[in-house]
Amino acid sequence: MERAADKYGGHDVPGIVVAILADPQRRACAVFGRKQTEAAARTVVSQLVETLGRDVGLDTRNRFEWLLRLPQDPGVDALLVALQAGLTATTAEVDGVSVFVDFAYGISSGSVSGASASDVGADSLVRSADAALCLALESQRRMAIAGPEIYERLEDDLDLAVRLTNSSQAEFRQFYQPIVRIADGATVGFESLLRWITADGVLLPGDFLAVAEQTSTILPIGRNGVTQAVRALHESIKPMCGPDAFVSINLSRQQLVDETIVDHVVTEIDKYGLGPGQIWIEVQENEVIDFDTEAQRAVERLHESGCTISIDDLGSGFSALRYVRDLPVDVVKVDRALISAIANNPTDRAVVHAICEMAETMNISTVAEGVEHHADFTGVEELGFQFAQGIYFGAPEPFGSAP
Repeated sequence: MERAADKYGGHDVPGIVVAILADPQRRACAVFGRKQTEAAARTVVSQLVETLGRDVGLDTRNRFEWLLRLPQDPGVDALLVALQAGLTATTAEVDGVSVFVDFAYGISSGSVSGASASDVGADSLVRSADAALCLALESQRRMAIAGPEIYERLEDDLDLAVRLTNSSQAEFRQFYQPIVRIADGATVGFESLLRWITADGVLLPGDFLAVAEQTSTILPIGRNGVTQAVRALHESIKPMCGPDAFVSINLSRQQLVDETIVDHVVTEIDKYGLGPGQIWIEVQENEVIDFDTEAQRAVERLHESGCTISIDDLGSGFSALRYVRDLPVDVVKVDRALISAIANNPTDRAVVHAICEMAETMNISTVAEGVEHHADFTGVEELGFQFAQGIYFGAPEPFGSAP
């Protein structure tokens, strides 16, 4: 499709642009076929255009995508009402068959972006609408509206994706934070924490991990992280902490569905003659691991191989009780937000106390995360935690030189 700025010649700039995608998850295509789904979607979109009026323009981008152009900005609220009614999940008759179809769409307008439509330009409106559609798909929503920053954020994400793709594995290093046994204060293991060493400084996972997972660059980065962590257990942690010391490794859902990850972990363990129970595999509570899936089977295979399975950040979301029930969990790590509140918040203290009692009943070990002050340590000791970690015991640091 020709660029919108060229099409309008820089003069007849639309007030609002809506980027529409039919059957975003391709469910209808799988059931009814592409031809019938396309016909149903086209019917629904045509009806929407008729409802909005004759001044509305419609560009077909491909069989399942359209650009809707409104010459004057009627106000986002009014448009939302029309779009929500016209692009709701619905059915359309095609050759006597009732075909289900749904839509995702992104909205861009000069008023939303904080400038007039003519100042923004048609091309910018189209790109912002596409960016909003991307956000809707990324967040698994039907609709998103382009704010002033949305295109810049997408541009930053793509720039980061390019940097990740062109990076070398040597740039990604594991830093290690001690985990102590509360009974005697001894350091018994370390959690491995990913860092990206760049020319601009050391980047934390929150700076790049989401983009790495969206682009699958997390897979080689993650496998390299496993290799580093297991080697560190053999070369640094065991000599420091004793033969039973462990290392804890974070694996995201996307890493768990990598069919090579379990064999890679087992291979690295065997390479150094380590006990598999000395490898803690951490699954974050806010990761959505559906059951009877590759991710669940990977967790089960890791457990069957002898690895210790840990639920990380317990208390940051709402999935962990289901995980504790349905996954082979050996350890729960309670989120720092709860730990920091137990000294002054009776409700949070009661929640943490209940978690500790549940874990004791189920023979699950407990780790208090984010212990930063002596009061935190006293609190987790009183509540019966077996282990703790946080800057009170030591900040994450690398072992030795770069790999």
